[in-house]
Amino acid sequence: MAKHEPPATVEEFIKRNPKWKNEFLALRKIIQDFDMVEAIKWGKPCYIIGNDPIILLQSFHEYCAVVFFQGALINDYHFILAVENDKVQSARQLRFTNQKEVMSNKRIIKDYINQAIQMHRAGMKVLFEDNSDCKMPAEFELALATMPQLYNAFVQLNPIQQQNYVRYFSSLKLKKSRENQIEKFKEHILQGKGLYDK
Repeated sequence: MAKHEPPATVEEFIKRNPKWKNEFLALRKIIQDFDMVEAIKWGKPCYIIGNDPIILLQSFHEYCAVVFFQGALINDYHFILAVENDKVQSARQLRFTNQKEVMSNKRIIKDYINQAIQMHRAGMKVLFEDNSDCKMPAEFELALATMPQLYNAFVQLNPIQQQNYVRYFSSLKLKKSRENQIEKFKEHILQGKGLYDK
């Protein structure tokens, strides 16, 4: 298997993330109580209804998380949902650093997943701000076109991570700055990391 090839199964994803193995196993067991299809999307375990992703599991350096795609709509009465950065409009994370945290928050995890499913069934979605002025810079387009590995890694990122890269590169005014930053973040993208991942 190529170094940057995404995992084919959830088991393989968990095997590749030994630091959070117990936490992911516990979270997966909780999630499997719900009527969602489990699949690998963007290189991560994703739980889907129809064609719509509801949640996914993600590994970070300091924590692992359940990511709710429409998390901004959840009634977070425990004030524990986190947002990755101030550019993210809809996704929210439930973060965990050990298995005990997962188990002690089992009821809340189930409630928030149930809320996410009910919102999906009701057709509720976050209304995004218009980002149409944010276009992919020519320098990044060229890098993706000339480096198949980079392109393949970029399309495996989730839409929020892709958007963060495009926004960041677009925000740089000078051509040289864009080229330098694209070069700097190439390895980050190849490793399947978002702009703000360590």
